[in-house]
Amino acid sequence: MDESASSSRAKPPRRRKSAGGKLDPRLVLHPVHLRILTAVQRRPLTTAQLAAEFPTIAQATLYRHISRLVAGGALIVSDERWVHGARERTYTVPPQGAYISREKLSRLPKREIIGFFNQFLTLLSDGFARHVESPAKGKLHPNQVRFFVENLHLTEAERAGLLDDIRNLIERAARLPAGPGRQRQTLAHVSFPSP
Repeated sequence: MDESASSSRAKPPRRRKSAGGKLDPRLVLHPVHLRILTAVQRRPLTTAQLAAEFPTIAQATLYRHISRLVAGGALIVSDERWVHGARERTYTVPPQGAYISREKLSRLPKREIIGFFNQFLTLLSDGFARHVESPAKGKLHPNQVRFFVENLHLTEAERAGLLDDIRNLIERAARLPAGPGRQRQTLAHVSFPSP
């Protein structure tokens, strides 16, 4: 065994430089990759925790997807330690986030962009179905789920200001620590100019 294994802590992991907006859209928007990135966006997770998060994905398959995300700069190793003689890594998104630049997205064929959007909707639909069908939930309370569409008339500056306000509210809520009485919530946001 490696000498460093004698300690419960491995050497600090080397930080891979984030590609930021240079990320490959096909890497980020892959349906499994989207699920992984969504899971670690606000809380770093170990490989074991990710495996528990996605029990329907074979472990070997999940690890391959994690490796691709790390190689592509969409995930980074935030911590590394030895647990029972095995190396355990904790993953999170880069400080700049795992986002795609508008320029890169605009270069994709339109049908491919629509396909990625449908994958995003499927991700939401699967999560909603798990919530509704969970035996532990019992009867669905009307205050637990909300979905609506609102049509607004905005200039580009007004739209940008609204999105900044929404982002600031989400960032403030995201800083609240997990604890008694707090349940993890899924908040999805989609905006586009109506034809």
